[in-house]
Amino acid sequence: MKICTIDIENYSDKIPNIKLNFLKEDETPYDTIIFIGENGTFKTSILNLIFSIFNGGYGKKECTSIVTFMLEKEENENFKKEIVNYINSENLEFCLEKYSLTKEGGRYKLLGHNNRLLLEGHDILSRDMFKVIFSEALSNFENQRIDHTTNQTIDKSMKSRKTSNSLAKEIKQLLVDINIQDNQEIAQEVDDATKNKASEDIFYKISKKERRFSRFSKAFNNFFEGKEITKTGNSLDIIFKEGDKVFGIDELSSGEKQIVFRGSFLLKDKNVEKGSVILIDEPEISMHPNWQIKILTFFREIFTENNKQKSQIFIATHSPYILQNSRDCCVIVLKKIGEQLEIERKNGFYGWTPDQITEKVFGLQLRPKEVIAKLSYFKELLKESYESKDKEKKFLEAYKDLISFLKDDDYELISKNIFDLNQKINKEIDEKNQKRSSTQHY
Repeated sequence: MKICTIDIENYSDKIPNIKLNFLKEDETPYDTIIFIGENGTFKTSILNLIFSIFNGGYGKKECTSIVTFMLEKEENENFKKEIVNYINSENLEFCLEKYSLTKEGGRYKLLGHNNRLLLEGHDILSRDMFKVIFSEALSNFENQRIDHTTNQTIDKSMKSRKTSNSLAKEIKQLLVDINIQDNQEIAQEVDDATKNKASEDIFYKISKKERRFSRFSKAFNNFFEGKEITKTGNSLDIIFKEGDKVFGIDELSSGEKQIVFRGSFLLKDKNVEKGSVILIDEPEISMHPNWQIKILTFFREIFTENNKQKSQIFIATHSPYILQNSRDCCVIVLKKIGEQLEIERKNGFYGWTPDQITEKVFGLQLRPKEVIAKLSYFKELLKESYESKDKEKKFLEAYKDLISFLKDDDYELISKNIFDLNQKINKEIDEKNQKRSSTQHY
């Protein structure tokens, strides 16, 4: 499922009406949407709204909403079966991909092609048709020693879920359980293949199948160059390696724990999450800027198969570094103007500098006013520097003043390099003209 548009009115007295469009020019939804804005612009509230829409517990009775979404072909077939089973009828016309979920007067409706009513009633959301996974911003990364293992069902069918404060404490157990489930699956598949006298090719495929733990390891190892995550034989411990150094989860930095915890949470039932809506709040917490640049790719890769992103990802962030890598993303810039929320859609800030993004999104001047004034004066003199030697002298003096505290490769001083190049070209032209004149005179 991928959301196309959201239109919500009268959600609460504290949250303004919200109208969002995630469609490309070809009318297909973006795979990745990023909300960015300063504090108080409802970024996290919008993620909570999306989660609540498909779980039935949101808004006043007066709240009205329309959410349109599209389904992939395989998803659509399963969706049709859910609806047919629900109303015991096969005589329904379905649109190929696009649906609407509306709420009005506390009552839900599922609409299909030409707004045809497919289902009605609050219990629509009790069906296993909508899956939303919410990784909330957590900073509590306490860990507990594992003295025993449990046989939890890691990939059990689950409609929607959120992280909880206990997730960080459970993560060691979770990784061990994932490993146990992998081993049980392999044993069961080998047993079934043996009973059915399967070919060697089947056994080969079983041995090469990418399991849960290997998916997690691959994602982690790709993110952290030089580090790897592995298991210690029959031990209960999951260990990390960096060169010859071996250490446990407790010894990871807070930023590394963010990756382990959130990656595990999102991967633990990946088979269910195909086609889910993924919500991630503030993924940049405790991360160096280099990691912030890479984290968007990390999450997108988790949900990409055969070069196609299977799940739609929504991210709320303050980080200009995440936006630097926002290629092929829909960026929603949120600004508070008085009591009104201004929503501006961008197709990404890919390739911009963090300073440029910060100035554009947050409206911050990143230099002292005195420096801004000096740079403005410098640029004005540049325009006039070709008119006379006196103005050229003032321009060079202004430049000398600026490089006393700015680097000469500062992006706003590049014009000086252009000036120098122009001066060099003019000098060469003058020398050639003088030489030509001398030759002709001779």
